[in-house]
Amino acid sequence: MSAPKFKVIIAGAGPVGLSAAHALRLANIDFLVLEKRQNVVIDVGASLAVGPASMRVMHQLGLLESLLEVSHKSERRKALTIDGRVVKDTPFYHHLKNNTGSTSIAFNRVDYLRLLYERLGSDQAKVLTGKDIVDIINSNSGVTVKCVDGTIYEGSIVIGADGVHSKVRRVMRRMALEEDPTRSWDAENPFLTTYKCLWFSTPSLLSEQNLSGCPDMTVYETYHKDHSIMCLSGKLRCWTFLYKKLPQPTTQRLTYTKEDMEEMVNTFTDFPITEFVKVREAYNKRISSSMASIEEGMTRHWSCGRIVLAGDSCHKFAPNLGLGYQSGLQDVVALCNRLHLAVAQAPDGIPSTLALNQVFQSYHAFRQGPANIDAKLSAFLIRLTVWANLFHYFLSLYILPSLIADHILQNWIFPPIDRRMLVLDYVESEEPFAGRVSWIYKIPTPSKEKED
Repeated sequence: MSAPKFKVIIAGAGPVGLSAAHALRLANIDFLVLEKRQNVVIDVGASLAVGPASMRVMHQLGLLESLLEVSHKSERRKALTIDGRVVKDTPFYHHLKNNTGSTSIAFNRVDYLRLLYERLGSDQAKVLTGKDIVDIINSNSGVTVKCVDGTIYEGSIVIGADGVHSKVRRVMRRMALEEDPTRSWDAENPFLTTYKCLWFSTPSLLSEQNLSGCPDMTVYETYHKDHSIMCLSGKLRCWTFLYKKLPQPTTQRLTYTKEDMEEMVNTFTDFPITEFVKVREAYNKRISSSMASIEEGMTRHWSCGRIVLAGDSCHKFAPNLGLGYQSGLQDVVALCNRLHLAVAQAPDGIPSTLALNQVFQSYHAFRQGPANIDAKLSAFLIRLTVWANLFHYFLSLYILPSLIADHILQNWIFPPIDRRMLVLDYVESEEPFAGRVSWIYKIPTPSKEKED
């Protein structure tokens, strides 16, 4: 019989869960991924956007070069009002490239899932589908995960990367309150919904005669009271997001029908997406579409016993800034760096319950501040574009369109945030980007001895 070893069970095979699988694999830590859906590579989301700091981690995971082949690079940013007036048109992202060595990119979520899954190679066998978790039993030596289909899996810890409606988070809450019914804990539905979003993808909205002279991708925003549009307009694909404020905020989970989607589109029919294309015209050419609530918030508790949360399971942002996956990826890096060290320091390679609790507490303490900044920035931007009040109206139309505002944001506000983003401290690689802003956390470079 082989000796027991440290094993991580990951709940959820979305971008955060599969990123965790790659990070653990590189740390030489055994893992198993349990996915509720019947397939991993399924087109249920829109686009993902990441900046250079996240791309550095993707480079460590060995994914960046292939991802760039199916991505669009952000080059310009434009803002319009519903009468089609352009109030902003700037090469917003050139500051980012000068500071970090690259601009941000956007890509299909399903393309990234496919890449994450395929690059697991033989470890694809460790990704099990149709595994809807129903319970987790926590002990001093490990965890037992039970699924709806009756299957049972043993491991050392569980990482809940199963999204905004996390089953792991609910199980963790129940476990915590069973241990001490008087303790304060997060609500069963901890996130607040103030806005809803309909998204759809289309072929390029750019005219063929102008295609050769157009940027690789322009980010469009359309501002209005309680409504806004964001479009990532690339040469090959466009992703459009329609945002609308709900009559009343709610913590209840909302679902939407095809009739709801049609009603939403009718509300935006004559709103301009670009200077030349309106919503109904683009929507009629859609390749895919969906509608969902925009939950926002952050839980106070990220772990209990041998269960720990990451990504949307513990913090959910408005998507306008594209910080959801990027923040989840930082969770993965911070957690896996600590797990790698804990396993290396354990005499038998299996950290004790006390050591794991210290890992989880350190992880939460480190990530809570940056995640809170991401939440505040995301919340501010969506309220800016939907003109939540007169202050946001004035700011969006008269202050932020200025080049001075771009300069301040890209050279004084964002760089201190970007330069503090983590990389995997146990994965050696060459640095892919270099600019005026120096990274605080350096990628470990291959030693000359290993090269020789």
